[in-house]
Amino acid sequence: MWKILTVFCVVAFATAAGDDLSEGELGTYMKQTNDIFDQILDSVSRSEELDPFQLPEMVSSFERKILFRFHGESRIYNGTVTGLSTMHRAGDSHLRMDESKLEVLAGVGVGALDVNCKAHVKFMGRGPTVNIAVHIAYARILLEAFQPQDGEMTLKQFKLQELDGFKLKMTGLGPLTYLFTYFVRVFTKLFKNKVKNIVESKLAKMVANKLKGIKLGV
Repeated sequence: MWKILTVFCVVAFATAAGDDLSEGELGTYMKQTNDIFDQILDSVSRSEELDPFQLPEMVSSFERKILFRFHGESRIYNGTVTGLSTMHRAGDSHLRMDESKLEVLAGVGVGALDVNCKAHVKFMGRGPTVNIAVHIAYARILLEAFQPQDGEMTLKQFKLQELDGFKLKMTGLGPLTYLFTYFVRVFTKLFKNKVKNIVESKLAKMVANKLKGIKLGV
């Protein structure tokens, strides 16, 4: 996927601006862009609110059919995410230009990430408190920004592309151990969505704020 993206960006850039920029100029602009994103990502990753990142309490409802349909609920609390400060640029940025704007695309990596929390699981009105540990080897993110003519850089998207090496461990189910596989599926979906939300909301907002006032000299 990332190889395809790289080829697309290079071809698109060559089509839009290949006749106007020399190889040396292209290299200069790419280095300038790389340096700017490195500074932005480093600045964001140093934020004290990121590592550890405190998860808000979450309540999730679910249902399970065992002859009859039963309803349950989990309350997740004391949650933290560590590893967000490892955010970095992954590979060279790529530029696309036309008469009205400059677009920049870059890969961003984060990881490893670890999520630890407790969850009180109620099924048919009762249940245990469990410990949950999630490990994510690497998160791949696409950063896309644009700069209108005579304008400043603006974040277009900061989108989670992939979570590599996602593993979830859960202990303490006790009498609900027979539902272990089911709860793993439930919590896997929940935490993948939560990490996606942190990336595309919290981190994206921080990166967008750092981009304000920046103008590439192209």
